[in-house]
This record gives sequence, structure tokens and C-alpha cells, in this order.
Amino acid sequence: MHDNPGPAATHVQKTMPATFPLALAVWLAVVAAVLELVFRAAGYLWFGRMFRAGLDALWMIPISNLIWFGSAAAVLSLASRRWPQRVSPQIVVTVLGFVLFAGLVWLFPNLHKKASTILALGAAVQAGRMAASRFGAIDRRVRQTVAWPIVAMALALVGVIGGRWGWERWRIASLPQPSQASSGPTSIVLLVLDTVRSFNFSLYGYEKPTTPNLERWAERGVRFDRAFVTAPWTFPSHATMFTGRYPNEMRMASLRDVGWKHRLSKESPTLAEVLSSNGYATGGFVGNLAFTSWEYGFNRGFVHYEDYTVTPRTFLASSVIGRRLTDSERVKRLIGARSGFSRRPTADITKSVLSWLEKVDGRPFFVFVNLFDAHGPLFPPAPFDTLFGPRNPRTRISSDLEFGEGAATTRERMSSYDGAIAYMDQQIDLLMKEMQRRGLLENTLVIVTSDHGEHWGDHNRFSHGNSLYRQLLQVPLVFWHSSRFPTATVVTDPVSLRDLPATILDMVGVQNRGRMLGVSLAGHIKAAGSAQPSERQAGSPILAMSENVDVAKLVSIIADGKHYVIHAGKEELYDADSDPLDTLNLVETPAGQAALPAFRATVDSIKRADSTRRRAPATSQ
Repeated sequence: MHDNPGPAATHVQKTMPATFPLALAVWLAVVAAVLELVFRAAGYLWFGRMFRAGLDALWMIPISNLIWFGSAAAVLSLASRRWPQRVSPQIVVTVLGFVLFAGLVWLFPNLHKKASTILALGAAVQAGRMAASRFGAIDRRVRQTVAWPIVAMALALVGVIGGRWGWERWRIASLPQPSQASSGPTSIVLLVLDTVRSFNFSLYGYEKPTTPNLERWAERGVRFDRAFVTAPWTFPSHATMFTGRYPNEMRMASLRDVGWKHRLSKESPTLAEVLSSNGYATGGFVGNLAFTSWEYGFNRGFVHYEDYTVTPRTFLASSVIGRRLTDSERVKRLIGARSGFSRRPTADITKSVLSWLEKVDGRPFFVFVNLFDAHGPLFPPAPFDTLFGPRNPRTRISSDLEFGEGAATTRERMSSYDGAIAYMDQQIDLLMKEMQRRGLLENTLVIVTSDHGEHWGDHNRFSHGNSLYRQLLQVPLVFWHSSRFPTATVVTDPVSLRDLPATILDMVGVQNRGRMLGVSLAGHIKAAGSAQPSERQAGSPILAMSENVDVAKLVSIIADGKHYVIHAGKEELYDADSDPLDTLNLVETPAGQAALPAFRATVDSIKRADSTRRRAPATSQ
């Protein structure tokens, strides 16, 4: 008698098959994905918010959702077999509905966590009650149509991956034939080490051996001892390296997530666009997903641009549900994402570069690489995590040092910073050696530089983007080529990375036609070691500037052996030759007072040019 489940239990078993939770999970995973994709697309197109994904999101988000919905559904399905009287359709819809509604409210990060949880739970309870009274019709419809979302996910997967493969092959095949120089067209590799200042390179005399491999490669080419970026943070600095324009010369469409976020307008042609139009296969590979992804416009002109890649960890966190469920230090360590999801490790990038180079069909190539390991939070891989000091046990970014952490912690973090630089140095060496083994370096111009430096307590600052002192502006700059340069050439003139794109076009023999502003640095190389002043040294000043939500407008000018800085309306002046760390302010000295009028006149000319540009009509963004 006790073995008889009774009429109530029999009714539940008939009306709710154990497969119902799984079928419903499939549908809800796709519904949640569609709603999230629409929300994110609308935010990007109309409200200037970051999309934070590539085309793979079309299949990654629904399949990632399926893991989370499916996990809950599997538990419910097993429970319904074990306790059929207790696991009712209402409970199933309530639980899976909570996952759905939680994902929707999590799309609004400003909502309080507890409030959003209560809101999602309330909506799920109401959905469960409504579904209980209509369960028969819902069950039939869900199970009859469960194949539809499965087919949709499969089509998205095949369409994105297959479409990308076909599109890139077609793009490369349709490129114009490059002009033929006597030795063939020169390929280009531009390596940008994000957040790396030259003061921490042993190549520039740093006491720790952070760059032994780059020292050997630099013997084959040219080292610039005083190279300066045009801005103290990633986006405007990269934008200058791609266009030859100072930050104030570019129109930027705003992205409103944070005050620092902008999108490069189509008004400024990019280096990749110019090279692509001259027959170059162009490939971009970035580690900094926070500021160099496609949303910022840096992918323009690239046949292939890798930012948001597919890995197990990015797959799990591709949907808003996945991001919330994996947003803990314990889970991040478990899935290998301790330093967060907004970066790619350098080792992954070098593998991608080598893989892509196999597909360029013998064409000259332009490879742009952004390496992000020296940006906080700092977790270089072993053995580099303990190469110069104890392993960094912390997870917060370096700017947290502003809030009371002491000198010991600064040394600890800086050891991790140096270890990250040494790690990138090793990876660059591996990339160069493999390219050399494949015969790809014979006629390739390689450039190593950075987008900005880092404060480590100097000037009472940490991190970057918050000053225009030389710790943020002075970066490494090295060129090498198998036969182009005299060996071990050193340029001591101050130079600006604003001139980098014009220099690249000049060195590979591509006509600029005024598309890249600035002048070629070839004159500096020729003048190295001679008594003749180079064009830049005798003429234009070195400019840098920044304007963001945290800092009032900043201007830096290096000219006539002096470094002039305006910070929040305050003038500072340093000797650019004898005071590389900007420690002794000369503003109140007689020499400083005599130098100020010329710098003020330069600032006035910048302001007048800015005013003229603001009045000019904008072109398409």
C-alpha cells in the first residue's frame, strides 16, 4: 500500500515529465541571450556604452546561458524523479524564471545587488504561479519546439566562425598588389607594451635585468633614449600612434560608460587603412580589452583583429549570468582568470600572431600587437612572479596604493611590475626567434614601444592618466631590421610617438600623401652621433596632453632643453637634460622665468587651434 504513489503524485508525473525542466532551460537560455544582445547593442548604438564582446557573442552567450540554465534544470529534473510530489511545475518555472529575471536585472549594474535579487525573485514567483494554471499548454509548446533554439544556436556558431573564415580569406585575396621595391616590400611588426615606462627597462640602464632579450635585439638596430608619448593613458596614445594626430587634433565619439572612454572617429585615417590600401595583410592582436578593442575604432583597416577571443574562461563569462556567477576571486583563480577578463595573456597573443602569419599568402604584412601584462592587477606567470621579489598576493590595481599602503607594498608591486616586463621580454624573444626560423624577419621592420608609463609613488602618485610627468610620458622605442640600420645606433634627441606612423610609411616606402601627420624619424637616425641637430631637435616641441574625468586639462611641452607642465592651472618647469625624473621645479628661478613666455605662447597657439577645430563641422563618426 505504501508503494502506491497515489493519484496526486500520478497526476504530477503525467503533467510534468522529467524532461520538461531541460526543454524549458533550452528555450530560456536563448530568450535570455536575445534580450541581452538587444540590450547591449542598443546601449552601444544609441547610448555610447561598451558592447564588451565580438561577433562570437552571437553563439557564446546562448550556449553559455545553456550551461547555467541547464545546470539548474538538471538538478530539478533529477529532483522531480526522486520527489515527484514536491517538484511541481510551479517550482520549476519559478527557479528557471529566477535565473532568467536575475540575468535581466543584472544588465543594470547600478541596481543594488539585494534589490535586484528581490526584484528577480518576485518576478519569478509570479511567473511560476501563472505557469501552474497553464502548464499543459506550456509543456506541449516547449517540448514540440525545443529543436528551434538548438538549431538557432548551431546556426549562430557555424555562421560566425565560417563567415569570419570566408570573409578574411576574401579580404586578403582582394587586396591590391603591393608596390615592388628592389628587395620586395617591407613587412612591419609594431609591439606596444602597455603601461611600460623606459625607466624600468634594463635596456635603458635599469638595475634589474628586465629586458635582456630586447638588449640583444636592439644591437641590430636603433634605440631612442628619449621617446615620449602624447598622452598618459591608453586610448589617446594609441590613437596618436595610429593616426599621427595629437589627442586634441582628433574628433572622438563619446562612449559614456566612463569619462575616459571614446571611440576614434572615421575622420582620421589609420595606419592600418593606409597600409591595407597598399596591399598589406593587416593583423591586430590586443591584450588590453578595456581600451583597444574594436569598440574604440582601432580595428579599422585590419583584415584580422583579435580582441575578444574564445577561451574556456571567456566562454563561461560571456553572458551577464556567467559574469556574475564567476565574479569572485576564488572562481577567477579556479578558471585561470585571476587578473580579470579584460585582458589576454601575452603567450596567447604570440601564438595567435604566429598562427595568423601562416595565412597571409606571402604578402607583406603589418602586425600590431598590444601586450598588457604590465598593467595592474599584476600577476606575471611563474617564474617571473618571483624573479625580482616575493609573489604578489594582492588582487587590487596599483592605484590602490594611493590609499595608505606603505613602501614595502610598493616594492612588492613594483617587483611584480618588473617581472611582468621580463615575461613580455621573453615572449617577444620567442616570437622573433620563431619568425626568424620561418624566414619572416629577413625584410621585416620591428618596432617595440609603449603607450604610457606608470607612477610608483613618484610625485606622490600611483597608476597613470593622472599627470604628465616623465614617468608617464617617457617610453621605450626600439627599431630593428636585418639590414636597414647601422648596428647599435642610439638616438639621444627627444622624439614624439606622434611621428611613428609617418616614420613607418617612410621606412617601408609607402607614400604618405599627408594622411599621417608628423615627420619621419629617419632624420634622427641619420643625425645620431653627428654634430648636426636633427629636424625635431631644432624645431617643433614635443607635446603631450590629457583631459579626463579625474584630472583637469593637462599640457606637457618639451623644448629647448626644458620640460614645461601645466597641471590644474599650475605651471611647472624642469630641466629636460639633467632632471629626467622632474624633481626640481625651476618656475621661480630666473632661468625659469625667462623660459616661460615661449611655453605660454605655445599653449596659447594650442588653445586657438582647439577653438578653431571645435567650430568646424564634424564629419561622420
